[in-house]
Amino acid sequence: MEAFLYTALPSFVVVKTPEEYEDTERLIRDPKDRPILRAALRAGADLFLTGDKDFLGIRRV
Repeated sequence: MEAFLYTALPSFVVVKTPEEYEDTERLIRDPKDRPILRAALRAGADLFLTGDKDFLGIRRV
């Protein structure tokens, strides 16, 4: 994990959460998680790493 973070941290980008909603957000059960998904989608994230069970089993459509 330490090696991964050492390599990956320089490429991380912090993005603001867009105010406009994404249709894909309806797939997330917890409304508090939806802005996180929205920010990742809008930023074109290559990787979305989470342990939140509400995101498990969801695929980008």
